[in-house]
Amino acid sequence: MVPDHDPVGADPDVALRSAELAGLPTAQQGSAQTHLATMQTVVADLPATAETRAEDSLGEKTGQLTAAEGAALRAIIFEHDQVRAFGGLHRVQAPAGDLLWVCENHYPTTTPACP
Repeated sequence: MVPDHDPVGADPDVALRSAELAGLPTAQQGSAQTHLATMQTVVADLPATAETRAEDSLGEKTGQLTAAEGAALRAIIFEHDQVRAFGGLHRVQAPAGDLLWVCENHYPTTTPACP
């Protein structure tokens, strides 16, 4: 369930997202708003942590989640996306071995064509 909130409240990012949604074709605005509301709920459910990771104190970010952070994110996503649609994203493995989530438009460029 998405919490009720003022879409243009004190958060300037919310006003920006509302303006970006208004730029979509009318037929896509409802779906986009639903996906945005779901992601806002997921982000709001992420645990706030006061603990400091070693990379934070060293000033060097790896851009990767710890195992615990990944497990927490997975649990939250699965709780809110029970049909496992993942917003229409596809999981692919990059040549370096990283797992990436790409949209339908970019999915064909990440998978080799069959001979």
